[in-house]
Amino acid sequence: MNEPSSLEEVEGVSYGMQGIIPECQPDSLQKVAEAVKLIMERVDEEAGGFFGHVKAILSSSSESASVNGVDPILGVKLTGDVTVGKMCEVKVMAVVLDLPLQTLRGIVEEEMARVEGFRPDASRTSKIVEVK
Repeated sequence: MNEPSSLEEVEGVSYGMQGIIPECQPDSLQKVAEAVKLIMERVDEEAGGFFGHVKAILSSSSESASVNGVDPILGVKLTGDVTVGKMCEVKVMAVVLDLPLQTLRGIVEEEMARVEGFRPDASRTSKIVEVK
């Protein structure tokens, strides 16, 4: 018998998606950071608290940047940078507790849809994981 994973132990859910920004702008990283912050805030509001992690990675052919969020009050941490004018691949994932999967999925998709220039790639959306 397999041991349960940490996610299974706490009855958490995760959702991730990928896409591109065809031409990164000077504020593209900030806009993705704002989306990550809003995802955390909305989860906090829906679940009555934020227990989880939201991460986004932007990468171009030669550079990458990441946005990490674990607390909506503290905000997000940004590292790295991406080249303006180049296409950026964007990956975002959220792992949280105390929230139905469909709610998490809706929040992530809605906030990423607000990122200027972001085009989701449905063929590269993660397997949806719900552990109960």
